[in-house]
Amino acid sequence: MNMWMQRKKAWLTSQGVVPALSVVLYILFFTMLLTNGNQVFPHINPRLAPLMFLTLFCFSALTCALMVFYKPYLLFVDKKGKEAIQLVVATTKWLGIFAVVIVSVVAMFSR
Repeated sequence: MNMWMQRKKAWLTSQGVVPALSVVLYILFFTMLLTNGNQVFPHINPRLAPLMFLTLFCFSALTCALMVFYKPYLLFVDKKGKEAIQLVVATTKWLGIFAVVIVSVVAMFSR
């Protein structure tokens, strides 16, 4: 592999950290919202709570999908399919790394 290809692959790998980190921060925001739900919504109707939760869940899934797949989609439309796939794989790797770190930190503080 020549040097140009190595730099391009390293660039794509480093680009994957941005959407992965944005997903983690977005999840952190919604975790705080759900954890403090009783303070934010103290008198919510029990019949409406599932509606609100499922709507937020669907909105979150769409938002996370856009964070991860929008840039690769643009690359794919520009006929750069290989780079689009590499960016999705890089983002997945970073998200996996963040997941392992988060699980490790939670395990350490759960004892």
